[in-house]
Amino acid sequence: MWELPKILSFKLCQRLPCLDIPTEDFTMTLHGLWFTHHFCSTIVALSLIIPIASPVHSQQPVLTCNAARATVRNRLARIRNLRVRPETSNIAAIYPDHPVGRPNSYTLIMQGAAIESVFNSRQLMTTIATEVITACDTIGLVTFARDGSGEAISVGLFPGGSIDVFKCAEDAGFQPGLGVGRPTWGLRYCSI
Repeated sequence: MWELPKILSFKLCQRLPCLDIPTEDFTMTLHGLWFTHHFCSTIVALSLIIPIASPVHSQQPVLTCNAARATVRNRLARIRNLRVRPETSNIAAIYPDHPVGRPNSYTLIMQGAAIESVFNSRQLMTTIATEVITACDTIGLVTFARDGSGEAISVGLFPGGSIDVFKCAEDAGFQPGLGVGRPTWGLRYCSI
């Protein structure tokens, strides 16, 4: 243990008579203060020299909603040689049971000879929809549509976080225009 010279402790006690601390107790108090001061100073100095380790996560950068929409639109235009016109719309009236907080749809209206290759690639449509839905917290549905026709395929967010192609409402007994009911989330009219 470190020792303070008796002279120092004696002089301190003489200069601080109001404390009424006996010389031995005062010396121990000074030891504690000295140790605490130097211990804390050492910790601070070490923390400046040795950086505190923090986990490093290697992850792909998350695209903003606008960047994700532009990326998928440009990819379809470039790779599939399509003209693509995007539209965003509110689907809450059509699908009151839409995913919570995601009342919007993003539609890619396409023109060109390669539309069939898009419609025939469930994996491509699901990948594109996943990118948009992941980046856009208000979009729950991505629709791929042939311009000037009613032909479209929708891919949406389902409970549990899965993203999948909507099924035809007609196959589930819904008939457009006959008042048989409105399709629920996950179904869309395919014959319109």
